[in-house]
Amino acid sequence: TVSVLYWKAMSDSGDLFLFGYGSVMFRTNFRYDSWEPAFVRGFDRVFFQGSTDHRGVPGSPGRVVTMLPKEDGRVVGVLFRIRAEHKAHAIEALDLREKGGYARVSVPCFRYSAKCPFEGDELLAENAVCYIATPENDEYLGPATEEQIADEVAERHGPSGPNAEYVIKMAEVLRLMGVIDPHVHGVEKHLKKRMGIVSPHSMLQSIPL
Repeated sequence: TVSVLYWKAMSDSGDLFLFGYGSVMFRTNFRYDSWEPAFVRGFDRVFFQGSTDHRGVPGSPGRVVTMLPKEDGRVVGVLFRIRAEHKAHAIEALDLREKGGYARVSVPCFRYSAKCPFEGDELLAENAVCYIATPENDEYLGPATEEQIADEVAERHGPSGPNAEYVIKMAEVLRLMGVIDPHVHGVEKHLKKRMGIVSPHSMLQSIPL
């Protein structure tokens, strides 16, 4: 189940856990103590959210990921542990970063191992903070084919950089963790073909965390 946190993370006395599944995996703007691969159940990662403040502009939105409910879905990302003394600043920074349609929610996170993906039930965090954009928000773009998404991404730029950089870096972080996400890597494949990027081509030599 998913529950809206409001300011619960601010009032708790312990450390804060944050689950990142998009740009937070390769571009942090907060202090953290540690990180490790983790996954959540019951969701699918999709490029259905529009971005007019980071990877696009009004009238020409970029495509970024959100998580949508899916009964048998699994999303692999990064679980950050943020010390209690830094969590207020982290939440403030993340709320500002994710203001373009994302809501702060709570999700249980489980340990992920590339050797045994999605096996076992080792709970790492019962209530990790996560930001999700639902179809009801004004920036939501909705479904498109992976080729159509790649065509849009190739043309979009925003204050945080090219939309293509966002897609390729996310795909590479997942690959470095031993994760193949069919949707993310499908979009990446079409995008690289459209832009004439010949593999192997890497923007990342290691996970930049």
